[in-house]
Amino acid sequence: MRHTLLTAALFIVVAVPAANRIDAASGPAAIYAIVQKVVIEPSEASPERIQVWGVFSIWDAAARTYSEPGRGYMYFKLPGPSDVQWRGGGNQPSVPIARAEWSDLKRVAGPAAGVAFGEQGYWKGRLRPADEKPASPDPYPIYNGITQLSMLDQNGPAILAKLREAAGR
Repeated sequence: MRHTLLTAALFIVVAVPAANRIDAASGPAAIYAIVQKVVIEPSEASPERIQVWGVFSIWDAAARTYSEPGRGYMYFKLPGPSDVQWRGGGNQPSVPIARAEWSDLKRVAGPAAGVAFGEQGYWKGRLRPADEKPASPDPYPIYNGITQLSMLDQNGPAILAKLREAAGR
């Protein structure tokens, strides 16, 4: 009985948090966001572009700080077929990695979950106002994966508070 309780406790402490983890960042994030809606184009069966709607705080390299949170959407396209990402000890094609991250973004879309993605040194993109028609998508930044913000993260509480305030929550 004691062995069963210890096994169950170990499972709760180790496996449950691991199942809720999205990915670990490899460098400072370029984007902090509350993702409210995701639109995959032209279809989820054949994704080529993604609109990520919500509230965003974006790294400004010139100012060396994050922008005040703003509402709108970010519009991305898949990386090129020859783009690769170093993962698991070797170069991996970037397209399947981007598609997997788009699935993660769709999964975490909701009213209050904060996420981080992109990497500061590789960030190219902009926040678009809600009334701007989608055109000329930015290359998707796959460098860090999608990291769900936690109240345990060093900057998590402050970032989430600002994003939630801008989202009206």
